[in-house]
Amino acid sequence: MTINSRENGSPAYGQEPPYRTGKPMRKQKSQKAAQDIDQDDTVLTSAPGKPNHESSPKAAGSSRPRSEIRLENLRRVVLELVAARGIEGVTIDAIATAAQASKQTLYKRWPTKSELIRDAIRMSFDGAHPGDPGDLGSLREELRLILESAAAMLRTNRRLIIALIDGGQRDPIIMALMRQETRENYRESLQRPMKRAIARGEIGPETDLNLVSEIALPVLLHRAMLDEIIDDRVVRMLLDDVLMKLVSK
Repeated sequence: MTINSRENGSPAYGQEPPYRTGKPMRKQKSQKAAQDIDQDDTVLTSAPGKPNHESSPKAAGSSRPRSEIRLENLRRVVLELVAARGIEGVTIDAIATAAQASKQTLYKRWPTKSELIRDAIRMSFDGAHPGDPGDLGSLREELRLILESAAAMLRTNRRLIIALIDGGQRDPIIMALMRQETRENYRESLQRPMKRAIARGEIGPETDLNLVSEIALPVLLHRAMLDEIIDDRVVRMLLDDVLMKLVSK
């Protein structure tokens, strides 16, 4: 997965959004997991079950601690397998082999496959939803940036999102994660510009913020699930022919 971010941790608009930039509370959880992994040398070593005897806490040529790199690699492996096989098709054996990790250590940190996948999902969406483009003085421009970011995320991770939605039918925790990390976070991102537009007098105070924000992402998601094109033309059509008409005075 491609990772792009701005210095302030928000996605780079017009580019593929990051899968891990870190919100404060979740960053603490990720750091704790990374510390736990670093305490066990058998995770993500050069070969399954063979300890890594490096004494340096940081990987060669990187300012990041080895534990963070290992955890990020494990997350990437889990999500790639889920995207390729679906949740039901992923096994701990497959994760351990692909990540060059010890099954014993994986079970020590995550007692079940479901817990490991859920943790990977939490980390993958950490900071992935669009940030706030700021007050640009134009509701259309602010919404355009957010929708382009969402479209890029869906194009890049279509198979993974389909697999997670499918798995969520059998795992209510995964479904709750998907609901929070997609619908709720995107709704919040879309409503902030509309609230500013109301304050500027650009749109009326009677604008139904929930209606507008509930329509935007499902339209893009539906196209992604049908493997249809989600390009700038589609974003413009959604923006100009639907959303801006809903908020017009």
